[in-house]
Amino acid sequence: MTIHAHKTVFTGVSILAVVALMPGIAQAQTALEEIFVTAQKRAQSLQDVPISVAVTTGQQLRDNSVQKLEDFTISMPNLFVAESALGDLLFIRGVGSGQNSGFEQSVGTFIDGIYYGRGLQTRNSFLDVERVEILRGPQSTFFGNNTVAGAINITTNLPSQDDLGGYVQSAYETGTGKANVEAAIGGPLTDTFAMRFTGLYSDQKGWQTNRTINEREPQEEKIAGRLTALWTPTETLTAILRVQREETETQGRALQAVGCPPPDGQAPAGYCLAFGVIGNGTPADFLFDEFRNGGNGVTPFPTDAEFNDLDNTAASLTINWDVSGHQLTSVTGYTDYSNRRSQGGILLAGPFPAPAIPFANFENVDESFEQFSQELRLTSPAGRTIEYMAGLYYQSSDLQVINDFSAAPFATRLSDHRQDEETLSAFGALTWNATDALRLSVGLRYTQVDKDVSRDQILASNQGNLVLEDAVPITPDNPLFGAFVFGFGWGNTGETPLTASRSDDDLLISVNAQYSINSDIMAYASYSEGFKAGGFDEQNGRLDPASFSFEPEQATSYEIGLKSTLLDGAMRFNISAFFTDFSNLQQQTFDGVINFLVTNAASARSKGVETDLVWQLSDAFRLDLQVAYLDANNKVRTNAQCTTTQAAGLAPGCINGQQDLSGAPLIFSPSFSGSFGITHDYDINDSLTLITNAGGFFEDSFFQTDDNDPFLIQEAYAKFNASVRLVSAKGWELAIIGRNIFDVQTSHSGDDLPLSAGSYLQFLDKPRTVAFQGRFTF
Repeated sequence: MTIHAHKTVFTGVSILAVVALMPGIAQAQTALEEIFVTAQKRAQSLQDVPISVAVTTGQQLRDNSVQKLEDFTISMPNLFVAESALGDLLFIRGVGSGQNSGFEQSVGTFIDGIYYGRGLQTRNSFLDVERVEILRGPQSTFFGNNTVAGAINITTNLPSQDDLGGYVQSAYETGTGKANVEAAIGGPLTDTFAMRFTGLYSDQKGWQTNRTINEREPQEEKIAGRLTALWTPTETLTAILRVQREETETQGRALQAVGCPPPDGQAPAGYCLAFGVIGNGTPADFLFDEFRNGGNGVTPFPTDAEFNDLDNTAASLTINWDVSGHQLTSVTGYTDYSNRRSQGGILLAGPFPAPAIPFANFENVDESFEQFSQELRLTSPAGRTIEYMAGLYYQSSDLQVINDFSAAPFATRLSDHRQDEETLSAFGALTWNATDALRLSVGLRYTQVDKDVSRDQILASNQGNLVLEDAVPITPDNPLFGAFVFGFGWGNTGETPLTASRSDDDLLISVNAQYSINSDIMAYASYSEGFKAGGFDEQNGRLDPASFSFEPEQATSYEIGLKSTLLDGAMRFNISAFFTDFSNLQQQTFDGVINFLVTNAASARSKGVETDLVWQLSDAFRLDLQVAYLDANNKVRTNAQCTTTQAAGLAPGCINGQQDLSGAPLIFSPSFSGSFGITHDYDINDSLTLITNAGGFFEDSFFQTDDNDPFLIQEAYAKFNASVRLVSAKGWELAIIGRNIFDVQTSHSGDDLPLSAGSYLQFLDKPRTVAFQGRFTF
């Protein structure tokens, strides 16, 4: 069987050609509003920043009832975000990190200048957001390490110092059964002090039917709030305090087992054998659709057997002090989260079809994290021949993951993973305005990251208690010991914890040149480096010191681009081409049994072209178009995990448990992707406007797992959206927002089904949804 990993739905070139050949429609056009960003830690016009940036305003997010990063990025080319069991997966230009709790993400997320580097932290709601900036490519100079692939820079709204104001917004969404309400109010309390409070509550019924319990999943209840205080005691001093709390309770997952019998011809095994052949009263069909059978897609557990409770807290203090034309900035941040999750399954122990022995496996996890950070930054005045910025950054964090992987009634692997981290860095940037048209810049950042880890793990005869001290160890004289140590690849440290330390450092450079061809067109070229520290594999149950640690990953990137504002400000057209080499990419792969292990791939390359067009065709019509071409491949990777088909000897290429994927595509890297939309404004009268929008998003096919399993390819697809909004000059608005109108079923996350060679699991993306939304702004 031959499966091609890239099928083109549309070509970006042809779409751009159609736009370019449209007749001279520029008459009576309205200039686009100028957008300002802080991609280089200064407020700059989007068209003046010499990097590839995509910007979405908070107003656009609220107009489309978007409340979290995953929903926002589903229509953003070359940006991939999807929820997994252990946290969000973030990828830019085909590069990102897996779901291991030991990972910081290769795409850094920053909210109001505070770093949120872990997959669970990016599940925070888009609460009262001013704008979201997607910065593509390494961003080490201004944002630090762990931005190897790029950065997501989020800015929230400040309280007004002039008037009391705010909004109330509520929506109900069919397809997911989600109801939510969000509100904000703020304004001045004195001449120098203002406050703003924002709150959100949402309740979701889910979009996949669990037929075992006859309920929809995932069910999710969320409450969040933020208090922002702004103090300006003098014209030169500003202090901003933000405190936020968010609590989320989730039951079930939009996940099901697929492939029973295995599509590669293997004999059914594990879950597939237990439920696809024998059945349990409600046989699983193992099809990719809107149904599932039980706790993890195949089991008859009650709904509360599978849950994910996440609590996030954040606080930050930002002080800006203007001194002799310079600005001294201090950004102090504290974040923490606690996550308790459980996922499980049931397997019927053989030999089959003899009477079955109940055999349940659960994974109960308690994960907690705390982080403190401090940044000091000095910024020179803008507009001078020489501009500069210099700063220092410190960060410390503590991570604990208690994992109880039970195989009842036999044994459990109980582990306690504790990790401490300290980061120190110094950075600076210098810009020379050589002429009115030519700007040359250089940036440097030195970073040192120290990590210490202690891993205590035993095999025990009890399960579900999450307490090492109360566990009863299984000793080597127990016949079960060999089954779990050698069969599952689990190590047993007994009373001696595994401890390790590592220190990684790097000096990173970025250089760019930009030239203003005229007042409306700017060309740029840049070189940048990225670095992500090494770490320790939290999910590695083998406890082999040689495989417990993984090495840093690095990137070197080249980019050229053109930013233009045309047709008297009515059109904004930006294009960039990039070429990035990566070494030692940290990648996680299923070992074919039950473990997901981290290894360093040798090298990879990502190259492509990104375009962004916004055209105010007339006072009434606006066109938005983004198209990206991506060619992201492993350069050298000889140590990739074999697929289960290869491991079974049904496909060639597996030697000693490894395959050579040199030259093969990276995961989540469609060749072409893009979004498009046309918006029309119609004034019904002096106080009412009808706004309609139609558009969509398309992607080529892509692999979902690092072993490039051909049975886990998401085929090329296109989804279409439409909305109608009635806006009143008196501040109220009613909207109907339809997404994925033709109900296209897709998956952006999948993997091998543990203990069931040849079968798989996949997360189902949201189906067709229609949101009915109302908003009042005052």
